[in-house]
Amino acid sequence: MSTFSTSSQEPVTTEPTDRRVLISTPGNATHPFHTLSLPAWHLAPLPISSPPGIFPTHIEKHPLAKDIYIVTNEVQSGSILAVKVTDASTVAGSVPASGSLPAYCAVQNDRAICSNYGSPTISAHRLVPSVPYIRHLADFTFPATTDSAESHPHQVILHPSIPGLAYVPDLGLNTIYTLRLDHAEVGFLGQVFIPEDLGIGPRHGVMSRDARHLIVGFQTSNTVAVIPVTADGDLTAPVSSLSTLPSTGTSTHALSDIHVTARGRVYVLNRQVAEPYQGEGDTIALFRLKEGRLQSEGWIQLPCWQPREILPLGEEVLAISCIGANGLGGGVVVVQDGAAVGYWAGQSAWGLSVL
Repeated sequence: MSTFSTSSQEPVTTEPTDRRVLISTPGNATHPFHTLSLPAWHLAPLPISSPPGIFPTHIEKHPLAKDIYIVTNEVQSGSILAVKVTDASTVAGSVPASGSLPAYCAVQNDRAICSNYGSPTISAHRLVPSVPYIRHLADFTFPATTDSAESHPHQVILHPSIPGLAYVPDLGLNTIYTLRLDHAEVGFLGQVFIPEDLGIGPRHGVMSRDARHLIVGFQTSNTVAVIPVTADGDLTAPVSSLSTLPSTGTSTHALSDIHVTARGRVYVLNRQVAEPYQGEGDTIALFRLKEGRLQSEGWIQLPCWQPREILPLGEEVLAISCIGANGLGGGVVVVQDGAAVGYWAGQSAWGLSVL
């Protein structure tokens, strides 16, 4: 029988196979990264040698270099870091993000495309197998708009079978941009406008395994929609939209990350963003993607607050990072087959990657 652990010092019984997970813990200035061993739930803080004062959030594994991870340094004058992880963490390479608050990088082959939540820009980089591990290629600024709303491109979703084709949801301007990274240039291919009030979505997205549908989440309206994708990668109009909140949910929630499995199950994180933080914790909404439409399958109760990212550990085994609220409810939760089966608490957790 699976049980919860609410302390990093207590054992937990759970079923995931052996994994070591790298966690970004940006609220900890001296140990901005930790490793978590599963299923033993052993936590190891990683001191950082240089530089001080980074705020690491999203993590992607470097595809060409052992022990190297691509990390967003989400500060005003942001940067993209190549971090070497052994028994400590060392910034081995760094490039400017060409914008403020770099929030996400998507990696494909030897390229990384990164979005800046605080600027209408993205940056593209080449990944190399030796120092400095990352080299700047190009920047792109999204077309200007006459609207008073501010641009907030948060995530980059890469097409799984068309190299360099990327989709960037813009929370502030309610649009999804389609871009193409070709050699050292980023080209603008078009955009799809979303019929929502300005500034409430879209923010997160994921491509279905067959690349026929883009599943997009609208942050502050807490809805998730399906957008059909043509064989050439073009986006069409949304065809299905459902709320991610249970009946007890309130407007103080904001949709967070999205993950879809090969079986078509869709997981969507809900995070409460304002006091009072009531109940046991936040929730994950479950959907089934069937014939291009979403069907609700209920919710998973989490023992933590403000879940931030999803890391697949297996087909139906996920690690969920939680930031926490008021110093409580931060950590990592493991979800298996639609239920929370284990919880490590003790640090505000953000980005996740398998070591």
